[in-house]
Amino acid sequence: MNAGHIMLALSNPISPEVDDGFNEWYRVVHGPELLKQVAGFQSMTRFRAVAQAHPSGAEFPYRYMTAYEIGNGVDCMRALAEAVPHMTPPPPIVNMNRSFVTLYEKFYSTGQDWREE
Repeated sequence: MNAGHIMLALSNPISPEVDDGFNEWYRVVHGPELLKQVAGFQSMTRFRAVAQAHPSGAEFPYRYMTAYEIGNGVDCMRALAEAVPHMTPPPPIVNMNRSFVTLYEKFYSTGQDWREE
């Protein structure tokens, strides 16, 4: 299956002291549950910010980013909305009020498939 869309989720725990529990929930509960229960979600990759650069010196407010490879973006987002009420709710250490999700569609790539043979 070829992922045509990427959904990026930016998130933080409620405090740095609970990072381990926050990441454990993503790895053990949220990721496996999402990939199993939501049609079209193909993979999940987590990233942690290690450096920042902004002309104003402003600090980016998110420490963690999760990239979900998904099939048809609209269908997957609909399936996600339908599945959420049946999934395990996040623990209180996950700051859902400051989470941010954006859906992107692939329109250009410089990977292997664009190289001349």
